[in-house]
Amino acid sequence: MVVKEPQAEPASDALKTALAQFDTAADRLGLDDGMRVVLRHCKRELAVHFPVRMDNGTVAEFSGYRVQHNLARGPAKGGLRYNLNVSLDEVRALAMWMTWKSAVVNIPYGGAKGGVIVNPKLLSEREIENLTRRYATEISIIIGPNEDIPAPDMGTDARIMAWIMDTISMHRGYTEAGVVTGKPVSVGGTLGRAEATGRGLLYIVQEAARQFGLALEGATVAVQGFGNVGAVAAQLLRRAGATIVAVSDSSGAIHNGNGLDIDALMPHSRDHTPLTQAKEADQITNAELLALPVDFLIPAALEGQIHDGNAGDVRALGAGPPVLLLGRRRGQRAPASRHHPRLPRRFGDGGEERHHHARGSDDAGRQPRSRSHTHPRHLPLTRRRPRILPIPLVLRSKGMGGATPRAPQPDHAPTRSS
Repeated sequence: MVVKEPQAEPASDALKTALAQFDTAADRLGLDDGMRVVLRHCKRELAVHFPVRMDNGTVAEFSGYRVQHNLARGPAKGGLRYNLNVSLDEVRALAMWMTWKSAVVNIPYGGAKGGVIVNPKLLSEREIENLTRRYATEISIIIGPNEDIPAPDMGTDARIMAWIMDTISMHRGYTEAGVVTGKPVSVGGTLGRAEATGRGLLYIVQEAARQFGLALEGATVAVQGFGNVGAVAAQLLRRAGATIVAVSDSSGAIHNGNGLDIDALMPHSRDHTPLTQAKEADQITNAELLALPVDFLIPAALEGQIHDGNAGDVRALGAGPPVLLLGRRRGQRAPASRHHPRLPRRFGDGGEERHHHARGSDDAGRQPRSRSHTHPRHLPLTRRRPRILPIPLVLRSKGMGGATPRAPQPDHAPTRSS
């Protein structure tokens, strides 16, 4: 018997948002029509449909995608998500955003993204492994250390990256460690990678606090999303002195005006148990979290959480200027009438890519193994305050047309990494 996996509706809003953002930046830069045509379209799109044997002996059919937006700056780099809402338009938008993100933080990658239409919570570990290995086989024709390097995203983790690496290595007859990033350290991954994106958000909040005259010590923060990024960012911000008053996951949100014990909540993120089971906090909705009067609001959940219908409810007013930090996910665009200082997410979640670039390709297995165990705090990236670059500069980066802007110089010679 063949079981057809339910398909998600096309998520065209994300692509419309990405294109609208590009058009706005292109107008400001005065890009010529030819460059606009090139950058508005993805270079390569692969759609795959593949069977997977389930634990009960049936065969289910799944669909997935891998999209490469632009390779002008180097190999494509981008995550892989397992979610029922994955669609080709969504993956196109995410790949486009990856191009801009890599260019903004000035590393030699292009943009790519991938995904499979599936709810991984409904599958056993063996079924997820079977799905991953078959999907890896299907997209193997376009991925590799010098072509396209997947990484974990929503619904995927280091374990899944290890399965992809192992599958590609079996097909090619040698260990292809650089085909993915985000692997376990035991098979060539790097220490600090899992925390890199959340740590990047910490740096941006620290810089924003200085810029807006806010003291981070005692500043109130609400974090929507308590996955790998949101949970790590909340934990690091609390250690830096901020008061995390609310966090949320797919089950709902919890709030404590005196501050939440984030360390005690971390097992919920690690074990994927509902935050609403936590004690010593009031349960609120995600909508109520977005409307809390805090100093920093960090949306770290799915894209599209802040929109025309609820942006007017955002009350990040606290003791100082309101700061709306657009964090992990994409497509969150509040109306200009709110006049909140907004820090685009591309500044915040470039931490993973900068982490691997600063590592000198350790995660790709191209450097001595001893270096891959250097603690991230010893890397040049963590010793330097981040420099926030205007988003339009991305379109004038080397290899993408226009004049080359002055960019922050790394502490070491540039290398191309995974």
